[in-house]
Amino acid sequence: MSKKLQNLLVLLVIVTLACNLPQALATPTPAAELPPPRIAVLTATPVPILPNSPEPVPDPQADGTATPYQDWQYCGETEIVSPDVFNEATESIIAVTINSIGIWSSTEDGLSLYQNGLVRICSESIRPDQLAFSRDQVYGLVDLKELWELSEGKWSEISELVPGDRINFIGNSETVVYAGTELGLATLDDLGWQLTLEPPGSDKEVFSFAIRKQIAYLGTKTDGIWWFDGNSWQHACNSGCEIITSGNLVRQISFSGDIMIVLTENGIDVIKDGMTTNHVLPDPLTNKVLMDEWDRLWAATNNGLFVLNNGFWVMAFSGSITDIAFGCRDCFYNQYMLAVGTENDGLSVLILKKDPSSGPTG
Repeated sequence: MSKKLQNLLVLLVIVTLACNLPQALATPTPAAELPPPRIAVLTATPVPILPNSPEPVPDPQADGTATPYQDWQYCGETEIVSPDVFNEATESIIAVTINSIGIWSSTEDGLSLYQNGLVRICSESIRPDQLAFSRDQVYGLVDLKELWELSEGKWSEISELVPGDRINFIGNSETVVYAGTELGLATLDDLGWQLTLEPPGSDKEVFSFAIRKQIAYLGTKTDGIWWFDGNSWQHACNSGCEIITSGNLVRQISFSGDIMIVLTENGIDVIKDGMTTNHVLPDPLTNKVLMDEWDRLWAATNNGLFVLNNGFWVMAFSGSITDIAFGCRDCFYNQYMLAVGTENDGLSVLILKKDPSSGPTG
């Protein structure tokens, strides 16, 4: 294995704790598939962008100073509106994500940033399907083929700089921006975009990616999930070495602690303590699945936001949910939140609690 490839993998590390190889993925015993879930309805009123939330904590910079929100350069010249006006004017949210700066959403009118009780709307109408961030730039993937970079308030297309002709997704770790292409995984470093990881099978195209404890996981269309520890490639498989998700497009790989969550068109695989459990989707049109810190699955679907609690899919609220994103406790609200983007009702934020019987609140 080349030294360059090993060095590039190290750049992707999110968690630096030492660990062993993921034996739970290599030797699990598949659990019996759960029966189709019953649908129960949890009454919860969507909360419009935390109208009574605590003041945000400013984003610390490398020199220890705080970045004044009003001077943040991402959006350049912006239109400032209140949350209520924003939701009335912009009903459709395409994508949503949270970082220490604020809640970002891609809308029909372009990119918006919610911070400190106000919404800043970028002046140019680029409508990304997905968002990723480096320290100084925002990246947006448009129509799953055009990659744009927002720097100092100006958008510019940089698709030709990424290896390959097709971009399936973009994302970022704490330090690295990456893109899944038909050639493998490309990453952005000081030298520009580089093709970093290529799955060893016949299916090189990468549709999903995650990294956990210095191990990279790549999801393919037909060849399951490959993982790479810096020295060798292996398939994620169960005790009989049946390849997990083989033949199914791996749409999403994510982690909640040591629990691995895999979304395919056939369901949700949860891999924990050497066991693989498959959950049926709450809706055939499931757009995203995340797990909260209490090991509850949340699913954004075209027919509502669902949470899996004790084997039952519970509807948090109805409507077409385009995207969801968790906000960390230590970022800017000091509360554990779930940002919810909808097709017709703007952006809502739920404050999550451990007791599911009381429902999410604002």
